[in-house]
Amino acid sequence: MEFELVEDLLTAKVGLEDNLGLPGKRAFFTAAFIHRFTPTSGIYVNYYGINRSENHVTDRDIIFQTDTIPAGTASMVYFNTQVISTGYLLSLVQDPNTFLGAYFNLYFMWLKTGVRSDLGSIDTEVNYVAPLPNFGIVAMFKIKSWLFLEGNVGFFSLKMNDFDGTLYDFSARLNFRPTRWLGFTMSYQEFDIRVGFPYESIYTTVDYNFRGPALGVNLSF
Repeated sequence: MEFELVEDLLTAKVGLEDNLGLPGKRAFFTAAFIHRFTPTSGIYVNYYGINRSENHVTDRDIIFQTDTIPAGTASMVYFNTQVISTGYLLSLVQDPNTFLGAYFNLYFMWLKTGVRSDLGSIDTEVNYVAPLPNFGIVAMFKIKSWLFLEGNVGFFSLKMNDFDGTLYDFSARLNFRPTRWLGFTMSYQEFDIRVGFPYESIYTTVDYNFRGPALGVNLSF
């Protein structure tokens, strides 16, 4: 997460991770929902909850706009983002052992981030909602009656005027189903999102990359 002045000849940047101690690694919550209205049509929904915060003491002076945060200042930096992808799912291949579908979604990103210091220097928040189109593929394969291989991949890119956005989403998982309606998943996930936009006099860049394992629960009705 980075703030950049856009009105000065000499730009200044403040990065939440590099300058203000926001942790670069964090577990987050994700969920997915698929419902088919007909054999060929349905909806596909994805959710990501990315929340990070950290108390930090600055190790050097930070000058931003007209404010100066001297070294040794205690601050709390936070980055709370909710991402929902929802849209149309088209079934391409469907039989008892295989499902392949293409989805055409909109990503909605609610961003709330800022820094609070004991000096009140840069107590600020950036609130932004970005609707981003997205398309991708969902696949499910039955290996055994109790074991399924599932995956999805999606991509989006757009550059227009002062707005710049790219998004990539990938997941591959094993779904163990001891019962028809309950399953337990082990997966590998990748989620990359980069969005740049002007907010008041500041150009804000959100660059978030997640790669790692995940555990989950699957419910089928």
